[in-house]
Amino acid sequence: MNKEHYVLVSNLDYSTDPYLPSWEGQLFTGVAYEQDEFGTITLETSYVNGKEDGYTKKYNFDGKLINSGFYKNGKAYGLWQWFYKNGERKKIEIYNLHNLILLKEWNLYGVLVYRKYINHFSGIMSHVYSKEQFFNKNGALIKECLNETDVLIEKKVWDEEGTLLSHSKIDKSASDYKYWKEWKATITIKNTFTFTK
Repeated sequence: MNKEHYVLVSNLDYSTDPYLPSWEGQLFTGVAYEQDEFGTITLETSYVNGKEDGYTKKYNFDGKLINSGFYKNGKAYGLWQWFYKNGERKKIEIYNLHNLILLKEWNLYGVLVYRKYINHFSGIMSHVYSKEQFFNKNGALIKECLNETDVLIEKKVWDEEGTLLSHSKIDKSASDYKYWKEWKATITIKNTFTFTK
């Protein structure tokens, strides 16, 4: 097993493999770091056998944490966080089996402004279903989108007071899902049109 080291990134050797750093003739195991011209640590990342594995942390010029996350076998895993300069949470991402499953973003005042849930299904055909939600500056839901493998299949829009303004949905009874129907809050059909890829 490799001995753990604390090494400046620029001192790692990438000559054998441009994606797997080495140190003293072996795949690197330890913590690689970067620093600015004043010697302040700006990045620390753990490695095991040349792959990111463990925590990673990024700092601003004041030494405040601006991003942290975790790698498992070279891929993002678990909770990743970003922070504003004032220390308030800016964004989180959660990974499960290296797939992003949740994303949240906040404004500078700590109000949730965006949320995305993602479900990954694999089998004969892989599908990714996601639900995106957009919030106003006060945290009220103003738009929600449902997507199936990067295709918008349903959208709802609310006004600032929370009144449903429109509800649009793919008509799945149509061949190839080419018909889009939009309803107003009263559930009367506003318009129907065909779109092409």
